[in-house]
Amino acid sequence: MNLRPRTRVRQPAAAPPPNATVAAPAVANLQARAQQAPRQQTRRPPPPAAQPPNVVPTVFALTPYQAVRGIINYGTPEGRKYFERATAPLSDTKFDCQSDGLRSFLEDVDRRAGAFAWDTGILDIPTDVADPDTSYKYLVDQYGEIDMQTIKDFDNTFIHHQTREAQDSMMLYECLMNSLCKEAKDTITTSKEMYFNGDKPSGSSLLKLIIQESHIDTNATTDNIRKKLSSLDAYMPTIDHNIRTFNTYVKNLVKALAARGESTTDLLTNLFKAYLAVPDKQFKAYINGKLERHEEGLTITPLQLMDWAKMRYDILFEKKEWNAPTEEEKQILALQAQVNNLKKGKGNQKGKNGNRNNNGNNSNGDAKISKPQWMSQEPAKDQLTKPKTWMNELWYWCGKKTGGKCEKFRKHKPSECGGRSYFYKKRQAANQESNQDKKEIPRKPPTKRPKVEEKEKKKTIKFSKALEAISETNEIEDDGDAISI
Repeated sequence: MNLRPRTRVRQPAAAPPPNATVAAPAVANLQARAQQAPRQQTRRPPPPAAQPPNVVPTVFALTPYQAVRGIINYGTPEGRKYFERATAPLSDTKFDCQSDGLRSFLEDVDRRAGAFAWDTGILDIPTDVADPDTSYKYLVDQYGEIDMQTIKDFDNTFIHHQTREAQDSMMLYECLMNSLCKEAKDTITTSKEMYFNGDKPSGSSLLKLIIQESHIDTNATTDNIRKKLSSLDAYMPTIDHNIRTFNTYVKNLVKALAARGESTTDLLTNLFKAYLAVPDKQFKAYINGKLERHEEGLTITPLQLMDWAKMRYDILFEKKEWNAPTEEEKQILALQAQVNNLKKGKGNQKGKNGNRNNNGNNSNGDAKISKPQWMSQEPAKDQLTKPKTWMNELWYWCGKKTGGKCEKFRKHKPSECGGRSYFYKKRQAANQESNQDKKEIPRKPPTKRPKVEEKEKKKTIKFSKALEAISETNEIEDDGDAISI
């Protein structure tokens, strides 16, 4: 299914100027193409008929640059401005040759090509250069059907000659190079021979190489794309059931398939299966209603179904009802909390006033909802800057790669992060200040206990004195003899 069908019209190439050195086959091809009737209405109509004197001829064009015909004189201020605007970067964000940004990059190329008439010129590749009646394919949309050699054969008809196509090819080359980040340039320039035709760079060959270096063109073959489209229900949980992200993913796969001249016939069935895998009951009931009407005879296209699904998702998310527990689920959670409290008993509670029990519940009986596993797991590279939804709130990955410090999913944005140690240091500083205000209580020095030897000595002296006293009081006289008892 081609989400954006378009019909390309080939603009006859301008003949080389006089005195230009042109190979015989190239001249023949250029003249044959110039004499060939356009397939449909072209974006570059033939020059208008002669006007009366003192009347400026009117040339219809959708952009000012399409009205510029023939070879551009870069020696004039207008010519230099034309070159600067044509070669400006496609967007403020440089392309890194990754699959998740390829579709947006190609949309930017298509917009620039339409403004400067490259879409009906150097990017409209003939299937057979030697056949005047050949068909043409637009490189931006049908890159999977055009090989590099066909592009090089087309470049050979104009790139080494003084033609407007040669100028357009150079401008496209400079534009693409200005739109790549440093890492992407390092990757592309290692294959310089692929986009250089002799000593002349080719803009269309460079575009083909950029697409090849992106993951979507090297890894996502036709069979792989079809497998991904048939397993959309398995992909849905990996993005936390985000319908907007899911729809973008599906559209990119369909466009990649169309770029290879292929289409899918069971996309609608796969979409219904994926949407019904979403756990939100309101959303699932809405999709079930569409499925029933389709089974009863209502004609629904994949694009219509994706638009309806996105609209319902946005409404539920705005009302904070996306993945919210139903009334029955709330009652079940409350009953589970009561049962857990009865099992644990009151003795396991830490305290009152909202303190938690040992079973993980609040003291008021509310059940504690465990956090999902992805909270502490770093997401994939293409998901780092995309927030996730849990408990009707957005959570952002706060880590070094996103400008934060927590290395976890947080409610605050990475740019607002103060770091995990921020609050700890703040509390530590407050504790130190409070400790300085407290006065130290002086401690009494320990009393020394007498030595054991001195105690024994004192006991011996006391005992001897007691014996002497007893002897003196018990002496009696008997016939003049003193008898001591």
